[in-house]
Amino acid sequence: MARRIVLVDDDKDYSELIALLLERHGYAVVRVTDGKQAMQAVQTEPPDALITDCFLPRMDGVHLCKFLRADPKFRALPMLLMSGVLDNEILARCKEFGINAVYEKGTPLENLVKEVDRLFKQP
Repeated sequence: MARRIVLVDDDKDYSELIALLLERHGYAVVRVTDGKQAMQAVQTEPPDALITDCFLPRMDGVHLCKFLRADPKFRALPMLLMSGVLDNEILARCKEFGINAVYEKGTPLENLVKEVDRLFKQP
């Protein structure tokens, strides 16, 4: 059975591109467009991993991860944060809230696939 990933990005074209790529690599992808929808999707049917954009409407990706980490059911959920800007502040917040991996938008999408594959290889 394919590993299920919730993908959160308000850029629908970019989200579709990522979903297609991940599906070609054997993952099942559920797409949502904001942090509130992501919370609902994760709680309704817990995924095997979460990929979220940093800057989202209604709840940003970092706060989404923070709230999920506070719930014992999701403490071990692999999480990857995507951003076009990965400055020291964002990276520090990722570390603080237990985000497992980051992907800088604009770099080759194969890098994203490698990071997702790594999420599932982590102990």
